[in-house]
Amino acid sequence: MRGSGMSEIEQTDTGTAFARRTGIAAADIEFLRNLPLFRSLSPDFIRYLLSRSTMRGFSRGSALFHRGEPSDRLFVVMAGRVKLYRETADGQESVVAICNAGESFAEAAIMQLETYPVNAAAIEESRLLVIPSSDFLMKVRENAQLNENVMSVMSSRLRQLVRVVEQRTAKSSTERLATFLIQLVPENQCDATLQLPMDKATIAANLGMKPETFSRSLAKLRKFGVKVDGNEVCIPNVPALRRLSDGAST
Repeated sequence: MRGSGMSEIEQTDTGTAFARRTGIAAADIEFLRNLPLFRSLSPDFIRYLLSRSTMRGFSRGSALFHRGEPSDRLFVVMAGRVKLYRETADGQESVVAICNAGESFAEAAIMQLETYPVNAAAIEESRLLVIPSSDFLMKVRENAQLNENVMSVMSSRLRQLVRVVEQRTAKSSTERLATFLIQLVPENQCDATLQLPMDKATIAANLGMKPETFSRSLAKLRKFGVKVDGNEVCIPNVPALRRLSDGAST
C-alpha cells in the first residue's frame, strides 16, 4: 500500500494472529468500516492502523479516564454507552456527551490537547476499542483519508456541542426533556411506548438539569398525556409533544 508505511509482516497480519493479539475479530473490522472515523479505509489498512490497539470490556461505572490525565488513548464504542462529563463546583455532574455504540471519542484531546478536558465512564456494561494516541497520530500523518476522517469527526462533534449549548440556553427544562423523548420515537409514529436508554440521573445530567428538576419536568409532561412507569414511557400524542419540543406549546 503506497504511503502506508506497513512492513511486510504487518501487511500479512490479517488473520487469527491479529485477532488473538488485539482481541479485534474480523466482524469488528467490518463494523468499524461503516463508522465515520474509518470511512473509505481498506480492511488491511484498518488492521495496520490498529496493530497496537486492544478490545476491552468495561463494567458499569468503570472510569476510562479523568480530567487532567495525559490524553494517550482514544476510544470507539463497540457496544454499550459512555458518558463524558465534568463535575461542577457543587459536586454535581454535568454530562457533556453520551457516546453510543458506533461512536468514537477523545479525538480532539489527542490531536490538540495534552490532557483530557473531561472525565469518561461507562454507564452500562460496554465493549470498547482502545487506540494508543502516539501510534494513531503517526498513521494520521501517513494517510490523507484517515486525516480527513478525523477532521470530519471532530467537526461533527463540535456542531453537536454547539447544538447542546443552544438547546440548554434557548429551551426550558420541560422542552429539553420533550426533545430528548421525541428523538427516541421512530419516524412517522403518532403514539409510542419506549424504554429510557439509561438511568434518569444520567439523562438529567445530559440535559443540564438536576434530578429534582428532571422529576418536575416529567410531571409537567402529564398534561400532554405522557405516562412514566419505571423506565417505560408512554407517549399517546407524539405530535403534541413535538410541538412542545419546538417551543410551540406550553
